[in-house]
Amino acid sequence: MEENQGPEEEPLDDDVGDELADALLDFMSLFSSYVKERDPQLWKLAIDYAKSFAETDNVKFLYYDDESNENEDTGT
Repeated sequence: MEENQGPEEEPLDDDVGDELADALLDFMSLFSSYVKERDPQLWKLAIDYAKSFAETDNVKFLYYDDESNENEDTGT
């Protein structure tokens, strides 16, 4: 065993990874809905922050301030 080598980690099972992703998305959705409801100004600041710092080459993030826009844009 090398000096800086830690314990071996087993790869996540696909089901565990899916459950983790679902749990994270659920948490983020509930958390953001709570902030949006309780402090609309903070919600808008958070969106501005995310637009500035969450840039990726492969993923496009959509930000919604108004639920009527969300329903129109997503077709729900």
